Amino acid sequence: MKAFIGLLRKDYSISRFWFFGWLALLIFFYIVGVSFAAYYHIMEFSIMVVFMEGLSQLIFMPLILLSMLMIEGRTQLWLYTVQSGWKLLLSKLTVAFSYTVLSLLLVDFLGVISLAWQSDDILFLPWKESIFFNVAVISSAIYFSCWVFFYWTVYYGLGKSPLLKRFRWIILVLIFALYQVIASLALTLDWFREFTNLWTVKVKGHFFIEVGPENFTTGSDFIHLPVIPFLLYAILAAVIFLAASWILERKVEV
Repeated sequence: MKAFIGLLRKDYSISRFWFFGWLALLIFFYIVGVSFAAYYHIMEFSIMVVFMEGLSQLIFMPLILLSMLMIEGRTQLWLYTVQSGWKLLLSKLTVAFSYTVLSLLLVDFLGVISLAWQSDDILFLPWKESIFFNVAVISSAIYFSCWVFFYWTVYYGLGKSPLLKRFRWIILVLIFALYQVIASLALTLDWFREFTNLWTVKVKGHFFIEVGPENFTTGSDFIHLPVIPFLLYAILAAVIFLAASWILERKVEV
């Protein structure tokens, strides 16, 4: 446990600059959006800025992880550690996860400010929709992050072979294309589509914003969300994370 805490501290220390820079960037673009909205008297535009900043968290977690991996590649610290591959990767994922949660909380706060700006009396505060949105963004970001781990370890793992080293990018593209083909073929199977729709839950979705000359309305409709696809994505993310850990331990010399 102490060793893992040490990994967390190290990963926080090598990534905190990028995290604070990201927060500053979010605040900067929000101020620009609010200024634009105030100048042209389109107050609803600030809501759209907040929504786009929330979506941007999808790429923030993979990017911050990639930056930490590149630092490890330059310093070659992993050559001298006795920790297992999954602990090394889990530490980075934990750090990136905490950053993303804090970043989304900032975006939520900016959203409350924008809603309060529309009216002195907030009649509708979409906190349930915000929680659902945050969970969806974080879950998707974790999934994409596992692929970052996998591609990064495969790239450096292939570097041990003089023959394959020159074709690493081509191999990565082929892996990506193969996965897309398999996923597309699975979606064409009737039994697979029926299987993925066996278990659904009723949740609020289709978040909407209606803007008119004299009104500003936000809300959401109920949808039946299939659960099995999310379970399959979770299993796939776990598999590629473990695969990346195995490659890191046995094949990678960064």
